[in-house]
Amino acid sequence: MFERTIDSDGWGRCQGVTPAGGRFTVQDHGAHITEWVPAEGADPVLWTSPTARFEPKVGIRGGIPVCFPWFSDGRKGNKSPAHGFARLVQWQLLSGHETNGVTTLRWRLDETMIGDIEGIDADRNKFEVEYTQEFGEHLRLRLTVRNTDDVPLVVEEALHTYFTVGDIRHVTVHGLAGVEYFDKPTSRYDTQIGPIDFPGEVDRIFWTGAPVEIHDPALNRRLILTTNRSGNTIVWNPGPEKAAAMGDMPDDGWRTMVCVESANVRNNAMHLNPGQAHELTLTIEAATL
Repeated sequence: MFERTIDSDGWGRCQGVTPAGGRFTVQDHGAHITEWVPAEGADPVLWTSPTARFEPKVGIRGGIPVCFPWFSDGRKGNKSPAHGFARLVQWQLLSGHETNGVTTLRWRLDETMIGDIEGIDADRNKFEVEYTQEFGEHLRLRLTVRNTDDVPLVVEEALHTYFTVGDIRHVTVHGLAGVEYFDKPTSRYDTQIGPIDFPGEVDRIFWTGAPVEIHDPALNRRLILTTNRSGNTIVWNPGPEKAAAMGDMPDDGWRTMVCVESANVRNNAMHLNPGQAHELTLTIEAATL
């Protein structure tokens, strides 16, 4: 079951419960999932910063932002705002229904809904995005991008998921060994050896959409991520210095979060002909370690 509420300031959200007594929250702003607890008494799977800003034209720190139509500052490093405009605007809720306790929400975004984001010309961004979110025993997401223009469209996308962890210094990410990655702090390419650990800042773009597991001994939990039609996996933790410089993250926020993102970026950007669509899916499952 779920309910949609709108605050006095016009801020809308959907909130509900899962079949196992967990809960979820989705903001109209960005169709942004800010909470998912799969079962009653379970630890939150998603991490949302306690100092996140819930304001118009501002990205929410945490949860699952939708990065579109570019990731970071784009393939050529010249795009603004960071991670595109989809996470900065209100999406349209198309439908919401419950079947056997599982709630499914469908959202929509097109160029007419961008508004007056600085530096964005809606006439140069003709598209339709449909985003389906299914809250049950697992969290299932489907992001579909369609080119509604009469010329080809090249876009990037990412489900920039922030996960709650007990202590990042003991967390490992598995499933990426042997995969080439771009290391953003050093601007170098390398190959992953063994599981990823977090002695400090980690910011890596991997060239794979293979299944990934986050092992978290402090919470005695495995988080299992399975994607379809995702060419990249991005792993990020800012470390103490960068976290301290972020106004919307506590200084020690880096200790209890990690981002593992399903994406199509850089040379895996989507090239869509007129009328063509691309669908990215992500399933998140929580299990005992």
